[in-house]
Amino acid sequence: MTQTVEKRSNYFDNIKGILIILVVLGHCLFDLQEFKTINYIVDTIYVFHMPAFVFMTGYLSKSSHCREKAALLRLFCAYIIFNTLMMLYHSSAYGTSFSIMSPYNSCWYLLAVIVWRFSVGYFEKVPKLLLLAVVAALAIGLFPDVTNVMAAARIVAFYPFFLSGYEFDTKRMTNFYENRKIKQYIHGIAFLFIAIFLSVLLIYFYHPKDDVFQMAAYVMPVDILIRCMIFFVSILAIIGLFLCVPKRKVLLLTNIGKNTLPIFLLHRIITLIISNWMQRLGNEGLIIFISLIETTIIVVLCGTNFIASAVSKLIDTFYFMVTSEKNSKGIEITRLCTVVIIIFILALQVLLLL
Repeated sequence: MTQTVEKRSNYFDNIKGILIILVVLGHCLFDLQEFKTINYIVDTIYVFHMPAFVFMTGYLSKSSHCREKAALLRLFCAYIIFNTLMMLYHSSAYGTSFSIMSPYNSCWYLLAVIVWRFSVGYFEKVPKLLLLAVVAALAIGLFPDVTNVMAAARIVAFYPFFLSGYEFDTKRMTNFYENRKIKQYIHGIAFLFIAIFLSVLLIYFYHPKDDVFQMAAYVMPVDILIRCMIFFVSILAIIGLFLCVPKRKVLLLTNIGKNTLPIFLLHRIITLIISNWMQRLGNEGLIIFISLIETTIIVVLCGTNFIASAVSKLIDTFYFMVTSEKNSKGIEITRLCTVVIIIFILALQVLLLL
């Protein structure tokens, strides 16, 4: 694999912007699924939003720079920082014990990206690798001992989507989105509607639990068929999304897509805290309305260049702490930021318990 991704484009930032909005909205509502409509919304999002995000991650991983040791180590530093914060939050809010080997909430994705990017260079010459990845993704559910420890089950189950994005030809992709006709936009919308319709049917007839979308081990034999259905619907959704997303700069959306990492790193703990409060409301319509506002505020604020720069500096200065590179001023900033964040999280939790 020698091809590289072209310079940053509004098209890919728009796609990432849409996907990160779905990620945040899904997490805003995730802990409130005792309401039927909310359950349908969350499950519909979960059918395809992560496979689509993994596909995009794979496509944007062609550059050798993002697979270098330093880049992967920075991702691991981000994992250590934010997984530790999530661990502290869960301990203070729910009294859970620390589990270093199991990533908390969405932090599993950081581990997965590290493994996928590190390993793909070694695997890319394996004959029929994509077919083998699909077989492994379906078979991994047969082994209940493969759990969320080090995100092993999800790493294997979502790998076909990463590999599909990674192997997708760059010139073909560029030619595709630069020369789309009106009918292709219409086809894209149709694909998305079909994907959503099939998702609703899947949820209505099978009532899958959240573990199914998180690629946990199969409970019943029918679960393997549900995983196949999820993969099929995800492919339709990915095709639809890539067909109908505009290539021009879109107000707010493009910048949100440009700064998906800080949004991803910061949003989950905010949604957890607010979900604890919203559980007391008891009004489904009000909860959905507040969640939409919450999602908008999170993606806009956390997606600003200022926040993105601050998060990047936090990760980089922590990186200096664990490598031979020196940046004493940065170390002090990292320590200060970490203390401030921990105090902020604990203060919010105390306020919500009052």
